Amino acid sequence: MGIEVIAPSATYIVGIVALGIFLWRVFGKRFDTVDARFDQVDVRFDQVDGRLGNIEGRVGTLEGRVGSLEGRVGSLEGRFDSLEVKVDGLARDHHNLARELSEFCGEMRGRLDALLRPPVEHTPERA
Repeated sequence: MGIEVIAPSATYIVGIVALGIFLWRVFGKRFDTVDARFDQVDVRFDQVDGRLGNIEGRVGTLEGRVGSLEGRVGSLEGRFDSLEVKVDGLARDHHNLARELSEFCGEMRGRLDALLRPPVEHTPERA
């Protein structure tokens, strides 16, 4: 009586085990292909990360160069400021010299006019 019950269920159990093995192999292959694709994507992401690292290095280099240029521009601005102060001083000196020269020319004209005029004779006043 026990064999009659076990025999039909044994074929059922063998069928389920066979289906399980079949599905295991099929899905195992599918999962392997999906894993391979994920590995390819990981490799691509690693390449992109490497490129981003290179880009970050270049950006760092550019930032360093921009910083050095800013330093140079700062020193040039200081030089231009000192030159501007010197030019302002020269402009004041030029203005003062031009004013003094104008005064000197006026004095010289006055003296030359006095020398070139005929002498004025004084006549005694009659009372």
